[in-house]
Amino acid sequence: MNDIVLSKGIRSNLLSLQNASALQDKTQVRLSTGRKVNSALDDPLNYFQSEGLSMRGKDLTRLLDNMGLGIKTIEAADNGLKAITRMVEQMQAGLRSALNSNATNAKLASGMDLTNRRAVDFGTNPNLLDSATPPGPLRAGDALSVTFTVPSNPVVGATTMSFTFPGAAPGINTAQDLVAAINADPANNNPATGERYVNASVDAGGRLIIDNTTMGTLRLQWTPAAPTPPALPTNLNSLFGTFEPPLTGSTPTDTGSITAATNQTRAKFAEQYNDILQQITFAARDAGYNGTNLLYGQSLDMIFNEDATTRMVIRGVVFDSAGIGLSANDTRRNMQSDTEINAGLAKLTEAIKIIRAQAATFGANNTVATVREAFTKESVKLMKMGADNLVVADLNEEGANLLALQTRQQLSTQALSLASQSDQAILRLFG
Repeated sequence: MNDIVLSKGIRSNLLSLQNASALQDKTQVRLSTGRKVNSALDDPLNYFQSEGLSMRGKDLTRLLDNMGLGIKTIEAADNGLKAITRMVEQMQAGLRSALNSNATNAKLASGMDLTNRRAVDFGTNPNLLDSATPPGPLRAGDALSVTFTVPSNPVVGATTMSFTFPGAAPGINTAQDLVAAINADPANNNPATGERYVNASVDAGGRLIIDNTTMGTLRLQWTPAAPTPPALPTNLNSLFGTFEPPLTGSTPTDTGSITAATNQTRAKFAEQYNDILQQITFAARDAGYNGTNLLYGQSLDMIFNEDATTRMVIRGVVFDSAGIGLSANDTRRNMQSDTEINAGLAKLTEAIKIIRAQAATFGANNTVATVREAFTKESVKLMKMGADNLVVADLNEEGANLLALQTRQQLSTQALSLASQSDQAILRLFG
C-alpha cells in the first residue's frame, strides 16, 4: 500500500521475493502443461508459428484419411479385374473344350496336304497334277464353284461364287489366291455385320478348309474348260484330294451337299459362355468402394496437399462384358463352327490383354498413391515435431529451475527477515 513506508532493504528483498514467486508459478505451469509457451502472451512468435504448423498437420491428417479411402478404391477395382480375368480364362477353357468336340457345321476339308502347293502357279507348273498323264498346267476357264445357303437369311438364300483357274485377275493362280478370293468375294460378306458367310483357310496340316459358318448347306463343284483333253484335270480330287467328310451323291466334279447339324456339346459351351458374360458385368458393377467404382465408369480424384494444388485423377473404365470387347453375338450360332470358336478365342485373348493393361495402370496409380500416403505421414510427423519444438518445455530444465527458485525463495525470505531487524531495533529505543 502506498500509505505504508518500507525501508529500502525491505522493499528490495520484497521485490526479489515476489519475482521468485512469479517465476516459480510460471515454472509450475510449464511442468504441469509440458509447454513453455501456453499463449501468445508467453512468446507471440513461437506461439503463432507453432499454431500454423499444427493446423497444417491437422489438414494433412484429414487428407490421409481420404488417401486411405482412395487406395482401398483402387484395390477394390484391382480385385474386380482379378475376378474378371479368372472368368475370361474359364471362358477360354470352355471354348477350347468345344473345339475338341466334332464340328457339325457344313465344313469341307481337302484330303491332300497343300503345304507345298501354296506358292505353286496353277497356270505354268507342268508337274502340278498327280494324276495327269502327261502332267500339265491348268487352262484358263477351269472353274471352281462354291455354293452356300444362309438358313436364317432368306435374302441371301442359295448363293454361288465361281473362281476360274488360272489366268489374270480374277483368275486363281495359287492355292492362297483361292483362299483370298473366297474370303473377299462380295457375295460372301454380310453387309450388316461385316462377317463372312463362308470362311476359307489352310489348316496346320496343309489342307484347304472351306467352312460355311452360317450353319446352312455347302457344295463345291469343278467345271473343266471345254473341250476337255484326257490329259488335263477333270475333277476336284486331282487338285485337292478327296474332300471330307465323304458325301452321298458326290461325283468326281461335285462334292455333293453337306448340311449343318447342331452339336449339343458345343451349344452347352455357348450357353456357358453367355452366362459368364453376365457374371462379368455383375463383377464390374460390384467392384466399387465407398461409393466409387473405377470399373463402371467413375473416376477418383486424390488430393495430396491442403490447398488441393497437387492431386492425381484416376480415370475409371467400363469393364462390363461389352467394355472388354465381348458380346452374346460371339455365340450367335451356338459355336457350331470352328471359325466362330476361333474368333471367340481371339476376342478372349484380346480381352485379357485389355484387362492386364488396365491392371498395370491401376497398379501404377496405387504405387503413386501409396508413396504419397507415406510421404504425407512423414510430413505430418515433421509438422508436429516442428510445432512441439517451438512450444514444448524441457521438463528436466524446468525441474531444475523450480528447485533453484525454491532455494532462492527461502533465501529471499531469510534476507527479508534480516532487513527488518534494523527497523525492530528502533522499537527497542522506546522500550
